Amino acid sequence: MDTSTASSELQSEGDLPPTSRQSPSSSSSDDDDDDDDDDDDDKHDKVDAALAAEALLAKHTERRRQLGVSDAHADFPSLAPTEGTRVRVLQWNLLADGLSGDGFLIQDVLSMSEPGEPMDEQHVAVELAELRRQRRDLEPVRARLASARGTANHRAVLDWELRWLKIQEAIARMQPDIITLQELDHMADAQEGLAALGYTCGDGEYAPVHATVAEGEEIDDDTLAKHLEETGVAFAPNVASHARAYGRKAGIADADDDGCAIFWRASRFHAHRAPEFLMVARAKRIKPGSAKVALAKRVLAVRVCLACARDGALLHVVCSHLASGDKAEDEAERLEQVHTDGLAAWFASSAENGAGAPPITALLCLDANSSPARPEANTVWKALRGLPGAASVWDGHFAPDGALRTALTAVSTNKMRGPLSTQVKKVGEHMAHVIDHVFALQLGAPESDATAHGSAPLRHAWGPMEFSSAAQALRHLIPSLRVPSDHYPVLCELELPPPPPPPPPLAARIGASLSRHARVACTPAAPAIREVLVASMGALAAAASMAALNRRAGP
Repeated sequence: MDTSTASSELQSEGDLPPTSRQSPSSSSSDDDDDDDDDDDDDKHDKVDAALAAEALLAKHTERRRQLGVSDAHADFPSLAPTEGTRVRVLQWNLLADGLSGDGFLIQDVLSMSEPGEPMDEQHVAVELAELRRQRRDLEPVRARLASARGTANHRAVLDWELRWLKIQEAIARMQPDIITLQELDHMADAQEGLAALGYTCGDGEYAPVHATVAEGEEIDDDTLAKHLEETGVAFAPNVASHARAYGRKAGIADADDDGCAIFWRASRFHAHRAPEFLMVARAKRIKPGSAKVALAKRVLAVRVCLACARDGALLHVVCSHLASGDKAEDEAERLEQVHTDGLAAWFASSAENGAGAPPITALLCLDANSSPARPEANTVWKALRGLPGAASVWDGHFAPDGALRTALTAVSTNKMRGPLSTQVKKVGEHMAHVIDHVFALQLGAPESDATAHGSAPLRHAWGPMEFSSAAQALRHLIPSLRVPSDHYPVLCELELPPPPPPPPPLAARIGASLSRHARVACTPAAPAIREVLVASMGALAAAASMAALNRRAGP
């Protein structure tokens, strides 16, 4: 979709991202050499995905009715599976269940039969934003607008079962090959549910890390490392997370730590080796209020090396989630994670494959909590986009220095905390930025400096969401029934480099060697050297003849 039409389409689509600028190759193959088996597999995948999406939509509808939610909804678009060397990647921060009760300003979706007066969230958003701009005290407004109906509406829209059904439906319709997730605190649900859609996250079975120790006991570094190795799944837990703590406080019986996860379509990729984890040391106070600190490890990122089932091409995928906060010192902490903790180096090393070896494509998918347009001289965007050979899915929207390239402003999150939030200082703060990223590294590839949508190595397969003004964005806040998170999914595609040609057969290699020897033997060289070369040629010829006889003789 052209950016010139985005504004008008948003009026009819609500908070759902615009229809994708889908390339023809998304629904047809670039490779004419596909065999019949590949075609049959692709058709089978597509039919299974369509059936799964409809079944999940039916379950979502039933759950909405149980929650007293109106029938208004919109579906995610259905995309054809990728083929050939094209790979589709879904990057999505899901909004942890344990973190979802933070009073987001949400459209009233309860049926009119439910008690209470519906709240006009658009009017409230404008009012809160203006009061915040004037630096007015928001507590009286918060107290006035909080209501029992608002609480019931908030719980309904953010009900995990409802949201998880919508997430699975979106995945079944968009049919990504690679899925990277942040703030996933129902990993057991994800492993089971996505397996039914054809995805895997490793050979093991997920088990929560907090279950390895007694309740209240801290998880030491050795226990954490051993657990990650033995579990064998691509999930990097945020140990002792706020998501689990708040989830337990909210009464979630099986509250788990949130974390980063990588899934891949089992019919297209297999794990080349076990998942790897970037462990970093963090200062931690021994006791609250104590000046003494100890170093404790945490998992900053997870990485998988995948081999394409079609041709064996390798693809490294790294998934991470950087520290939150909008202040300059928060960006400094994120830069420490990128540089000092080694995320950038780990990503860059993922694309290295040794001299003479075929290239490896590396992807870094993350919620960076950092926009390309941040005002600091040094930013996460500049650090990662500045890596040699790096490209971003946002290259059509932002220059390497973070300058905006488009008339409309793209966002990957669009939220506001409303009157139900307990974080009074954040009530009315409108967060509408690009903070979810996909970077690609293909060493040896030409430097990307895209100035138009779709011209970069990474391109959006759907969306992104764009607004002409902050006022327009306020009319489409998320989470919602349509978008079950406070982040939009970032769906993009890229082309893997073609595999290297197979080595020539033995006879061809011997023939080439004989030719080289003959050319050298014909040069004015000493007689002794010519005799050595002739003898070598005879040996090579004898070897070629013996190989030919062996082939004719058979086993």
